[in-house]
Amino acid sequence: MDDFEQYAGTDPQDAPFRDWLRKCNAMLIKKVGLGVFDLPDWTWRDAFEDGATPAQAVAEMREEMEDA
Repeated sequence: MDDFEQYAGTDPQDAPFRDWLRKCNAMLIKKVGLGVFDLPDWTWRDAFEDGATPAQAVAEMREEMEDA
């Protein structure tokens, strides 16, 4: 089981969130050199359920981290 499965679950119904989170992770690694599991906790699931695209979620997370 990888980190994404541990965080998001292994049930087939969790696949869309896992895929979305993997996209967020790839974007973060490209932009800052760190992935979602290397950074402080953030509300990834809430962003997904609110309909944010991976790019929107990454931008929001980075903005919140800069403001902290």
